[in-house]
Amino acid sequence: MSASTPTLWIIITGLALGSWLLRFSFWGIISNKELPKWAKRHLRYTVVAVMPGIIAPLVFLPRTTNGVFDLLRFVAATITLAIGD
Repeated sequence: MSASTPTLWIIITGLALGSWLLRFSFWGIISNKELPKWAKRHLRYTVVAVMPGIIAPLVFLPRTTNGVFDLLRFVAATITLAIGD
């Protein structure tokens, strides 16, 4: 099943608006309040948790090399994780 162009743009716009509203409402609620220490401590680990999840599939299962390990991608990912940490 294929969606028409206007339908596709309506879906994209709706998802973008929903994502923006979700993030804006969160910041609107807590923007004037100090976060608790436990929340700040957990937020420090966000990059450490998210970056490997984004980078690992690109390094270990790249579509461009048909799933074959690529040393250059591995080195680039290692540098990225070292800088992000």
